[in-house]
Amino acid sequence: MKLSHSLAGSASTLALAAVATVASASLQPALANSGNIFGGGSSLFSQAGRALYDCYKGGTIAGTTCNAAGAGQTNVTGEYASIGSGSGTRAFVTNDTHELLTGSDPFTLPAALPATPPAYLVSPIVSYPYTDTDHGYHLDFGFSDAPLATPVGSLTVSGHTPGGTWTPNTNWQTFSGTLTTPTILSITYSSTNFGAPVQVPSAAVAVDLGVNIPFPNSGVWQVKTQTSTTEPLTGKVIQTPIHLNPAQVCAIFAGKVTDWNSTTSIAYLTSAGTTATLAFSGFNTPGAVAYATASTPIKLVYRLDKSGTTFILTNFLRSYCPVLGAGYAWMNTASLPTTDFNGVFKPLVVANGGNTTNWISASLTENVARTITTTAGAIGYISNDFTKPYFPAAGSDPGGPNAAAIANEARRTAGIYTPSTSTPFTAPTIASTQAAWVPMPAPTTAGYADYDVYSKKRAYAPFTGGSLPATVGYLAVPPATATTAYPITGTTFLFTYSCLASANRETVLTDYLSWLYNGSLSGAAGTPTTINRNSTLTDPNVKTVLALNGFAPLPISWANPILSNFVNSGASTSIKSLPGATQGCTGVTGGA
Repeated sequence: MKLSHSLAGSASTLALAAVATVASASLQPALANSGNIFGGGSSLFSQAGRALYDCYKGGTIAGTTCNAAGAGQTNVTGEYASIGSGSGTRAFVTNDTHELLTGSDPFTLPAALPATPPAYLVSPIVSYPYTDTDHGYHLDFGFSDAPLATPVGSLTVSGHTPGGTWTPNTNWQTFSGTLTTPTILSITYSSTNFGAPVQVPSAAVAVDLGVNIPFPNSGVWQVKTQTSTTEPLTGKVIQTPIHLNPAQVCAIFAGKVTDWNSTTSIAYLTSAGTTATLAFSGFNTPGAVAYATASTPIKLVYRLDKSGTTFILTNFLRSYCPVLGAGYAWMNTASLPTTDFNGVFKPLVVANGGNTTNWISASLTENVARTITTTAGAIGYISNDFTKPYFPAAGSDPGGPNAAAIANEARRTAGIYTPSTSTPFTAPTIASTQAAWVPMPAPTTAGYADYDVYSKKRAYAPFTGGSLPATVGYLAVPPATATTAYPITGTTFLFTYSCLASANRETVLTDYLSWLYNGSLSGAAGTPTTINRNSTLTDPNVKTVLALNGFAPLPISWANPILSNFVNSGASTSIKSLPGATQGCTGVTGGA
């Protein structure tokens, strides 16, 4: 399901409202839980984030009405600015919604703001950035696919412009002049003002390798294993035009293999934890022939802007590729994982002899997806919701590409290094994404760093890396050890504050979070108006909305501690509000 790709991917469309799937939103009656939820950041999660907001308000998502009008819906309007993970983090750290005006690069300001409002606008709020009559400017959530830095004292933003010095300061939709920001500061997250930061995963997400390879084969293509499957949660048919060993992924992203016709020998990891070699074409089984009968350059499409999707991909590459030997040792660097493919990863490839001649850059996930779809022989990394069948062609829009299947740890430890229709590799599906999380231990404490899924490392079994550094030889995180697990997985982190400035915002925020995370559980059926912060009811629409976007709810083992530590009212770390509250507001003055 695609709600509005033009909104999801355009950094110039700065105030991106919950999408226009809410019929007659401004005409809805005043219901329980009235208020506004504001946030922004990750473009990877933007479509799902907006659809969840819409569902919470009673919208119709892909033809399914979430909750009956006036009965099971709220009057909470959610707005999500899709401007990249970096800006979502900046806005959260500074607690300043004006950070969402600048898009993914805070030092390159647009000459002017959009002359007209976004095409899809359901909110009655016409003033940006994110203000309402009850609370003025405020930010509820930041979203990023990369985690917050630790310790809290290192949560610092450079080049910050305080909200009061922006011109214009309000009503961006009618402004046609020049955007000015005369004051530049460095600012650190204030636990004194906002309480401890809260960082929790929002959903289990996959980063796919989208490919422009025909399904079925045609022209020069002779891919031996092509498969299709039906996603049981959505009924959508997933076509997989190629199955890749992780060693091939490493070789492509290291610039060692640059043509689908290649027979270059590459290293791969055996079930014994040692390395062996095989021709790149040797993985094209059964039959072991080149993927293309004639030279067909591999055109790698990468993110030009800073991206949390890049973080998830480079986390996988750093976790896996160095175990293949000296040719990949350079990936074992403190510079990785990174959100900056163009400024960090690509220079490392070039410095280590990789060939990037046919690499193509594009900003934002949807543009990477479209570039892959329109470029023969292309491969690139995008979130699952921007591949087919979740991003189909529509009119002149080419939509997204099909995604490759990738061998997981279960295949390697079973000694299966090449694919066949009887032993295929793992496609990025909703079930395979969630399966990657199941073996990962959930936090037992409530510090924000405890919920950094990328810190949950464990060694390959077995791994005999010899002289490789101790930091090498760990599973990509989350550890995709289950038989059905897809290996390049991660999350979009939801950032919020443990101490808020008003009781109404506390109610609106915690009720929404309870609805979202109880959606991972199997409690008795509930609706947004019957689910409050202490509820154990489950709205099945949460799983439906995530599934329609190609994402999976968190495993119960992760959802439960999020609810008990931050959402339910009884914990010492619960989100609270001033004045007079303790728990998340202990020692805090002001509130977010």
